[in-house]
Amino acid sequence: MENIESEKPPQPELNEDEKRRQIIEANEQELARRRENGELEPYDYEPTYLWYRAKNNEPVTRKDVGNQAIVITQTELETLGSFKIILADGSTAIIDPENTGYGPDDKIIIFPEELGE
Repeated sequence: MENIESEKPPQPELNEDEKRRQIIEANEQELARRRENGELEPYDYEPTYLWYRAKNNEPVTRKDVGNQAIVITQTELETLGSFKIILADGSTAIIDPENTGYGPDDKIIIFPEELGE
């Protein structure tokens, strides 16, 4: 006798907006879960510190954020302007409001382990 598992109908291909929405929702759920479990600090890395580091052309590193996540909306990012981060692999990334593709109230979440020194 064949082992027949229930076949799921093929899922429709998601467009870029739907994919982005899924990522945002997953990150928000992960952030809430990790804060609730005490894995992350209960408050975000202060956007003022992002502005200060950007003003001084200094990238944000894991050492800077400690055990806090960077959580910033697209609107806040547009006010702040771009800033640099050092990624866990040692490369530098620029978080630029012109290139995120996020909506005004969407949260950009960067977890501490995504950052390097």
